[in-house]
Amino acid sequence: MYAKFRFLNSTTSGERNKVLVQAITDCFDGVGPSNLGGYAGIDSDRSFFYSKDSSHWTFAGKGGAQSLGSDSINWDLSAATGSAYTLKCKYDTGHTAYCDVRLRGNVTNSGIYGGAGNAPSTLVVRNRFGTSIEDMQYGNTSETNPEDADNRGMGVAHSLNREIHVMADQTKLVLAGSDQYTADQRQLCMVYQFHQTTAMKYRDKVNNHASLVDDTSDSNVPVCAHFLTNGAGVLSANDLVYRDGAAYNASWDNTTNKAPIVMFPGNIYNERNGDKLRNFGFTSDTNYAMTVGGATADDNATQTPTAAPTLNPFSGYYAQDQSHRGFYHPTEWGGAAEADQERYDAINGEAYDIDSNGNKAIRLIPIYMDFHSLGGDEINMSDKSGIYRTVANAGFFGDSANIGGITYQYFPLSSVNAMMIRRD
Repeated sequence: MYAKFRFLNSTTSGERNKVLVQAITDCFDGVGPSNLGGYAGIDSDRSFFYSKDSSHWTFAGKGGAQSLGSDSINWDLSAATGSAYTLKCKYDTGHTAYCDVRLRGNVTNSGIYGGAGNAPSTLVVRNRFGTSIEDMQYGNTSETNPEDADNRGMGVAHSLNREIHVMADQTKLVLAGSDQYTADQRQLCMVYQFHQTTAMKYRDKVNNHASLVDDTSDSNVPVCAHFLTNGAGVLSANDLVYRDGAAYNASWDNTTNKAPIVMFPGNIYNERNGDKLRNFGFTSDTNYAMTVGGATADDNATQTPTAAPTLNPFSGYYAQDQSHRGFYHPTEWGGAAEADQERYDAINGEAYDIDSNGNKAIRLIPIYMDFHSLGGDEINMSDKSGIYRTVANAGFFGDSANIGGITYQYFPLSSVNAMMIRRD
């Protein structure tokens, strides 16, 4: 499914988050709503369902810790209704993925859910723990001020730019829009499936399959959580968003100029070196290389991640800083070109294809991830979910393009970085 909503000035953050979830779950059966009458807080004349194909995402039924709306769109009658939902999707592998669509910050605080559209909606991957869903592994649940720097980024708001795009299919969830600080500060929140590598396992932490949430065993699916904006600013290791101790206070960055952040929540198990990593993530460092990493250990027993990072995959024996292809430069994850010499390289990527008649064609550039340092493979991260990087300045935010008979949505983030996302 794919929809674009324009929200009213009076719509609260909680009401907006509810509309996004309602659109996703209403299209679970591939039929979708007959009209927009049940969608509160939107400008119905400027809001559209462009596709009502099956989203494959529905309510998780059980959410566990930090989950509120895991059973229905109206999960209770409190004022905070709409601020947090746990959804699930059965991937084409037969395994089930879980993801929250929630507001950043304390979702039960009126400053967050009741604000004038300035608390951003975001995506938080969840993993199964026996009969329940385990704790969040990244995000912020402590802030009560939506304008606080710790809530900056990693989400879409409507307080300045009122349009938000939502896409969902069997391989991905995507939110596209702007943040709560600047109307032209574009944000992409993407959670998507990719091919399993030899460094990853499908498995549940408690192998009591008879009493799992549904009948599919070993359901912690390899998932990429990918957050992207128009910046190239670097982060310190402390700003990488994993669960920091007993709370969720970590921020993406407290500036508006942010590099990409990529996480693999709870899914990397490196048997070669005997490590079981969870919530492995990385972003840019001062040399504009994807080398600032973090990970916590997995004890195989509890719902809660280890309180602090126990090893850094890139600064220790996992380091492959000289490796280029796969993850080394932010541009390879859709980030803004900065020190990368391939910024305008006609051979390696940031250019149009030109046919024999001189016509320009937009290139779909796959994202590659090199898992060799984690005992795995190099894989194409784009082909399963249809999330590609592409050339900038080729259109407007949310434009459609037909490439090889397949419809894509074009999301330029700046004059030097853009993404093209397949619409199913």
